[in-house]
Amino acid sequence: MVADDLEGFSDVRVVIAMLPDGCVVDAIVLGRPGHKGLIDILPVGASFIDMSSSQPISSRELAKTLAQQGLNFMDTPVFGGVKRTRDGSLAIVVGGR
Repeated sequence: MVADDLEGFSDVRVVIAMLPDGCVVDAIVLGRPGHKGLIDILPVGASFIDMSSSQPISSRELAKTLAQQGLNFMDTPVFGGVKRTRDGSLAIVVGGR
């Protein structure tokens, strides 16, 4: 997904993202200079589920920012690496509202 192609998300109720790190998450969700982010496009009440490798403090800050816009955030990091991915035994931890 390219940050310029977010308009199609205006009717989406749930977005699940698994991105490389919190910087990429912030760019997609919050936007960047001259580009909208999901926060500008998602309808009130929509949920953003982040399965990325983000820092906990960044996730908490993002959750607060989204909540101020009437959006939900769930931090859902995935554990297990390539081996557990291949054998279907990944662990997912969920936090949020």
